[in-house]
Parts: sequence; structure tokens; C-alpha cells
Amino acid sequence: MIKICNLSEFSDNNIISKIVNSKNIALVKIKEQVFAFDDECTHEKYPLSHGMIDENNGNPILECSYHGTKFNLKSGKVVALPATKPLKIYKTEIKQGEVWVEL
Repeated sequence: MIKICNLSEFSDNNIISKIVNSKNIALVKIKEQVFAFDDECTHEKYPLSHGMIDENNGNPILECSYHGTKFNLKSGKVVALPATKPLKIYKTEIKQGEVWVEL
């Protein structure tokens, strides 16, 4: 796992973007959990860090602000088209106020 940032950098539902090992990673804190994912929509490669966070039946949903594709942040599955390819989700851990991601 790689330390990405400090938990203090987040406000709830605000997506941030980091470059780690030449890879663009987006992160969002929802309640007490941090989700990490590729910062690129699987449809048109638009930065997902420009997206919006919602919830559906207790599942955190990320909406791409370009064409409206929606992804489940727990599984990466597409829940609204036009994208058909799932989003890569990375395992995260919070240790002593630091956010760690398994890339």
C-alpha cells in the first residue's frame, strides 16, 4: 500500500485528484470511508474528479459530469449508461489520519 494523502485534506463528498506512480487517482471521503478510483471515465476518458457524488439504496454513486455515466463506488459497476466498462476501484485504508491505497 502507498500513502496518498492525509485525511485532513478531505471534506465529505468532495473529490480530489492525485498523481501516484504516473497514474491519476481520484479519491473521495463519504462519511467515514475513503474510496479511490481511476480519475478517468471508462466512456470518454473525462476526469472523474470533476464528477458528483450521490447515493442509491445505501450505495455511493459517482456521476461523470461529461455524459452522466454513473458508477457504484463499492464495486465499480456501471449503474447508468453510456459507459459499459466498470471503473477500477482501489482498496483503501485509513491509518493514523493518513490515507493508504493499494495500487
